[in-house]
Amino acid sequence: MENLIIEATEENSFTSPSINFSAETGLCQIGGESFMNNSYEFYHPLIEWIENYTADVSRKIKFIFSITYYNTSSSKSLFELLDTLKCFEENGGELYIEWHYDINDEEMGDDITDLALSAEVDITLMPI
Repeated sequence: MENLIIEATEENSFTSPSINFSAETGLCQIGGESFMNNSYEFYHPLIEWIENYTADVSRKIKFIFSITYYNTSSSKSLFELLDTLKCFEENGGELYIEWHYDINDEEMGDDITDLALSAEVDITLMPI
C-alpha cells in the first residue's frame, strides 16, 4: 500500500492540516489548523485510506495529532476518523493516539478530551 501524503497548498495552507501517513510504519502525523467549511471533502480520502489500511488488523497504528485549532465542521470529520480507528482497535488492531497542543491553551485540551470521550478512544494529551 502506498503512503498517504496530503500537503497544504497555497489555497488551503491556513485552513487545512498536513497529513503524512506511512503505510510501512503505521505512523500518521497530522498537523496545522483545520477550519475549512467542508471538512468532509478534505478528510474523506484519509478516512477511506485508513479503512483500506485497517482491513489488516495485524497492523499497528500510531497517530500523532498536532492540530492547534479545529472548527465544528472539522470536529465532525475528526470524530468520524477516530470512530474508524476505534473500529480497527475493537477488531484487534493495535492503536496509539497522542495529541500535542499548547500547554497554555486549556480550552484545546478540554476539546480534545471531549472528542476522545465522544469517540470512546484513548488519546494521550501531550502539552508542549
